[in-house]
Amino acid sequence: MAWRKQRNVDTTISTPTGLPSWRGILSWIKKLISASQYDFYETESFKVTSVILNDPTSQGAISGTFLNNSKQKILGDVVLPLKPNITQVPLVGEQVVVMEYNGQHYYTDIINKRRSSVHNAIGEGNKKVGNTFKINNDVKRIKLREGDLVFEGRFGNSINLSSDTNNNPLIKIRAGQRTDYNSLNSVISEEINKDKSSIYLSTGEKIKVKGVGKLGDEIVTGNSIVINSDKLLFNSRDGDVKVRASKDILLEGEEVFINATKAGTIKMGDPKGVFIPTVNGEKLFELFVGLMKLLTAVPKLSTPATAAQAGKDILVELPKVTQQVTNKEFLNTSVMVSDPNFKVPEVPKFPDLPDLELEKLKLEQGVKAPNIPTADAVKNKIKNT
Repeated sequence: MAWRKQRNVDTTISTPTGLPSWRGILSWIKKLISASQYDFYETESFKVTSVILNDPTSQGAISGTFLNNSKQKILGDVVLPLKPNITQVPLVGEQVVVMEYNGQHYYTDIINKRRSSVHNAIGEGNKKVGNTFKINNDVKRIKLREGDLVFEGRFGNSINLSSDTNNNPLIKIRAGQRTDYNSLNSVISEEINKDKSSIYLSTGEKIKVKGVGKLGDEIVTGNSIVINSDKLLFNSRDGDVKVRASKDILLEGEEVFINATKAGTIKMGDPKGVFIPTVNGEKLFELFVGLMKLLTAVPKLSTPATAAQAGKDILVELPKVTQQVTNKEFLNTSVMVSDPNFKVPEVPKFPDLPDLELEKLKLEQGVKAPNIPTADAVKNKIKNT
C-alpha cells in the first residue's frame, strides 16, 4: 500500500486587536488547508525477516515490517515479487521497495544500503542473514565501462553487456571471480584466464587465451565466442552434434579419442560421399605372413627332400589365407573413408530471400525497394535450381 504522512503545520494565530485584514484571513485559511493535507508516497521500504523459497504458490515471497509504520498490515499476508519471471531473492535483514496493487503487496528491488553486491542487510550484527547463505566479503564489484549493463550475483558470478575500446558489442559471462587482487575495496575487471569459468561473445575485442600443457597461447579476434574453464562437456541427449568451419578444425590434446559405439560410424570425408573401409593393420600383416609362407612353400614341392614339409605348410596356411580373404578380415569396417573415385554431386544453393522487414523500412523512409518475389515465385526458383 502506498503511504501518506500528514503535514505538521502550526495553525495557531495571535488574537487580533483590531479588525482583521484580508491578508491575515487568507494566511490563516492557507494554514488550515495545508494542515489537512498529506505528503503521499507511492512506495515504501520494507525490512525482510523471512523468505519463502520453494512454495509453488508463493515462491520468493517475503515477510517483515514496514519501516515507516511497523504496525501496517501486509496485504495478501506475504509480500510477493512483482515480476513473475525474474526473482531477486532478498536476504533476512535487507530492505526492499514495496508497492501495492489490487489489495496485494509486491516488492521490486533490494535497497543498496551497504553498497555491496553480496548482501545489504542492516542491523543484524552477527546474526545469520539466511539459513544457508554465507557472506563472502571477498566478492568484488565489476569494474564498469561507460554504457555497461551489468547483472551481478552474490557469489562472484555476473553477466556484463559491455563494449570494447572501439565501442564494439561485447558480452562477458563469468562464474567464479579471479583472486589475484590486493585492495580490500577494489573493483575488478573480468579476466578470461583468471576467472574460474567464462564465456565471451565478442565482435572486435582481441581475446588472448593462455595455453595449457604443451599448447601455446591463442589469440582470437573478430566475431567470436570463446569459452574457457577447467573442463568442457558438450552432450547431445537426443540429436546430432555438428561442428563446422569455413577453414580448419583443430583438435589438440595429449591424446585424442574418437569412439563410435556402432560399427562403421566413424566416417572421414564428405557425408554425401560413398564410404569404403580402412585397413586393419594387424590383420593385413597376418595375411601377408600367410601369403609369404605359401609363396615360400610352393617351390619346395618340386624337391623330394622338402616336398613333404612344404605340403604340410600349405595345408596349414592355405585355409587361414582363404578365410582372411573370404571374410575380408584385413578391412576395418569401424573406420570408413570417402571413396576418392566417387565424385560427390554439388548441393543446389537456395536463392537469397529478401529481408522483408528491411524492405518495408525502406519503403517507409521513401527509399525505392527492389521487386519482392512472391512465395510461389521463390518456390519455383528453388524447384528449378
